[in-house]
Amino acid sequence: MPKRIYLTPPVIKILIVVGVVIAAALYVYLTSGMPAPRESDRVSMADGSFSIIKPHGWGSSTGSEPEDSPFDSHIELWHPGMSGAEDFLVLSRIRIDPTAESLTGAGMTLGSFQGREAYFRTVEKPREYQWRMVFKNEGAWYNLLVRLRYKEDIPRSDWWGFISSFRSAPRPASQPATTQMNAPTTTSQS
Repeated sequence: MPKRIYLTPPVIKILIVVGVVIAAALYVYLTSGMPAPRESDRVSMADGSFSIIKPHGWGSSTGSEPEDSPFDSHIELWHPGMSGAEDFLVLSRIRIDPTAESLTGAGMTLGSFQGREAYFRTVEKPREYQWRMVFKNEGAWYNLLVRLRYKEDIPRSDWWGFISSFRSAPRPASQPATTQMNAPTTTSQS
């Protein structure tokens, strides 16, 4: 029986081309960053007062804060399954309106978000990067904190699509700035 040779020069060339194409596709997939925000991943407060889209596959929770907290409610987003320091985003509604002087005094710089004034600050530590924005929308002030394990130019990154997905409902004139709660509550959404 004659011996068959399967790895002839043309077959080797085809295998090399296929390998290069697969490697290139894998590289593009792995370096493409986070997927675009999807409306089906929107996380809202139970009363619908504010919401944000989470990265697909991330965990989320909403809750109310105790009366002595500077915030009255929050949405937390986190990357599941990370060990050690994890990436997360916390969006909180501020209980007492801050002044421009208190924000700039805290080292924040004036900019804009969704066509309105906003204040920004970054903090860099070893293996930790924090990007913070404080802004007013529909009569309420919000604090948005993104904490990552690496430095990121948030407004020019994949994160900006998620941050820009923020929505809030107008606060009725008769609604007080705070609501008395007996205990903090947390609900998980996925």
